[in-house]
Amino acid sequence: MKKWTIERVRNSFPEEFRNYHEGYKERCALFYRGITDVLNLVEKKEWELVPKFRKEVCSFFLINNGAVGRERIFGILLKVHLPYGSSVDRNGESIGGSLSTPPRLLIRITEEEAKQLERQYGCEFCAVGTSNPNRIYYYIPDDITDLRPVLEFAYNRHRGN
Repeated sequence: MKKWTIERVRNSFPEEFRNYHEGYKERCALFYRGITDVLNLVEKKEWELVPKFRKEVCSFFLINNGAVGRERIFGILLKVHLPYGSSVDRNGESIGGSLSTPPRLLIRITEEEAKQLERQYGCEFCAVGTSNPNRIYYYIPDDITDLRPVLEFAYNRHRGN
């Protein structure tokens, strides 16, 4: 399969969404880079996930028995929060909607699982969802393979492995 590039990711979004993204300048570049890195990892590992490109998030949904399920395993957020959620940092402080907060990776695992992965692999999470504590947030690293243990854990957990 053809390797994902930032340009290919960008062009996967409808023009209306790309125009919206451009209003976020630096965040937009990090958003596209994060999606590109995750897509390439998904394909390299041959994970059965399908990306869904939306205005403020690119979600990766699990394929079950050949059909795309409704279960989002992880996603890359353009804005600080999804429209229907917020998060708190590691000290329990609410994270505001500041544009200085970089795009983040959302992983569907528990806080306890995130802490265990942090102890084992050094994958430090930055926040926990308030409305759904099974949403753990990570800053997108320069090299997505730094978070590979977390991504693999989440994928395998939801696959039932």
